[in-house]
Amino acid sequence: MPRWTPESRATQARRILEWKPWERSTGPVTSRGKRKASKNWRRSSRAQIAAIKKMFRQALDVEPKSTH
Repeated sequence: MPRWTPESRATQARRILEWKPWERSTGPVTSRGKRKASKNWRRSSRAQIAAIKKMFRQALDVEPKSTH
């Protein structure tokens, strides 16, 4: 797999900006795809909540609770 040079990156970025694939994106169409997409928030939410909890623990200098 070839490495991206700064020039090839710039060329690809320009092509994508001209192509604008986001304008033709339809998102999930089938009911199965819509169900799957509706669950995407769970994955990112858990990570965000964990990061926030960690920040609070660090700010308050508190040890995390053991889950066992």
